[in-house]
Amino acid sequence: MPKFLLIGGTAPASTGDYYNMIDKIVKQKQGGNHSLRMALESLEFHCIEQLIESHDIDALYQIYAEILQSYRGTICGYALLSNTINALLGQRLCKEFPDLELVGISDPTVARIQKMRVSRIAFLGTSVAANSPELLEPYVEAGIEVFYPNYNDQSWLNDLIFQRLTPGYPPTAGEESRFYDLIESLQAHHDITGFVLGCTELRKICTEDEYAEMKYDLHLRKTKSLTELGYNAPIRFDTTAIHSEAIVDHYLKHLTKPV
Repeated sequence: MPKFLLIGGTAPASTGDYYNMIDKIVKQKQGGNHSLRMALESLEFHCIEQLIESHDIDALYQIYAEILQSYRGTICGYALLSNTINALLGQRLCKEFPDLELVGISDPTVARIQKMRVSRIAFLGTSVAANSPELLEPYVEAGIEVFYPNYNDQSWLNDLIFQRLTPGYPPTAGEESRFYDLIESLQAHHDITGFVLGCTELRKICTEDEYAEMKYDLHLRKTKSLTELGYNAPIRFDTTAIHSEAIVDHYLKHLTKPV
């Protein structure tokens, strides 16, 4: 039976979200009590965060390279459970470990965006991810226009991710309002028809259920729906959900029936 490697802990709570979502998708696709046979390498996030902040990419790379080296010949594929890590290390790891299949985040996300016929999206994530040409490349190649928050909004979003959501603090009403104001602003200025949650932690502030009930006028959120206000909300693309499904599909392709 094949085994899949998840490299996470970036951050720990988001790794738990991945695990639960993968398990849910496997059961939806396979039925019964099926589950995905996986190995999980959960990293010490404080160390990873410091290396990202200091932009010590070589040291960061060595951590991930040592992990992959130890699993060579034992796994059918692996995933980096972070848009930021994929942006910083994905291409380099693929070149160094061509025999190991990386299930990335950008390609399945781009495929989902194309399936929904969306051509203008906003990318919401960490500042590192937002400034990564490697992460942007698959979108550009697919003819998708990508827009980002302005400098002040991106700085606020980055702080929200690392200082509030990553440690596990629930978003405040003010933070939720500013986040939805940010989406409205991006739609007003760039005519976006979709936005990408490019960080697992952002699912805490923009859940699928809550976004479905989001109100155009935030002061009327409890009384009027988007449909009643005639507001054409941009489509929400959750990279955690999309990536999890891609991981499961990759695993099932390698799965053989037991004798």
